[in-house]
Amino acid sequence: MKFNDIPKFSSEADAYFDIVLLVCCIAFMLYWFLSISSKIKATYFMGKNAEMVDYHFVVFTKIFGGFVMAILPLTAIYFCMYDVAMSLVVGEWHWKETMTWILAMGIPLMIASYFSGKNPNVQMKYPEVKLKFWDKERGLKYAFSWMVYLVGYEIMFRGVLFLIPAYYFGFWLALGLNLALYSISHIPKGADEAVVALPIGFLLCLATWQTEGIYAACVIHILMAWSGNYFAWFHQNKRGFV
Repeated sequence: MKFNDIPKFSSEADAYFDIVLLVCCIAFMLYWFLSISSKIKATYFMGKNAEMVDYHFVVFTKIFGGFVMAILPLTAIYFCMYDVAMSLVVGEWHWKETMTWILAMGIPLMIASYFSGKNPNVQMKYPEVKLKFWDKERGLKYAFSWMVYLVGYEIMFRGVLFLIPAYYFGFWLALGLNLALYSISHIPKGADEAVVALPIGFLLCLATWQTEGIYAACVIHILMAWSGNYFAWFHQNKRGFV
């Protein structure tokens, strides 16, 4: 691992990481409370077409969340842990290992999404926007908002909240911290998602560790979200885009 070639952080790193962890929690809470704020939704989106209110609000909150969860933790890292930590978060591009993880994990997860999309409980949650009519433009914009959200999400969870503590505290402690935070972040979506987050989170951390970067985790998570939303919608409608 490249970790061995980098000088260890100073003894002040404990306090610095506490600050970074606090900033990550604030970033996630900003996104979460915005995403459930009926007041903000009513204030800024009710003037739009009634059927499209939820659509515009969800797209906005996903993009907002992606930027917040990327920018705030990276800013904290820049001022607290300097360039060495930034290099860990961004990581390196090992394309063979990355593509192997994407294919080996992404394809089975997309197949699993096809079957889980038949579950009425999944269909109640996804897609988060319940439109009577989807066209390609709406679908692509919705997919783009998920991509932005998940890139920021992975920068924070697998970059800031895994690679840095893995370097400083060791793999297993970092893994335990990451899985705990990752599972807790899914509790608002239901106990089932909090439980499923544990094995998925473990594999995403393992992919990040072995590829020395967040690129595989980003792509895998995006594929999982796209297929999960699409197949849940597909099984409800049994048709493609009009």
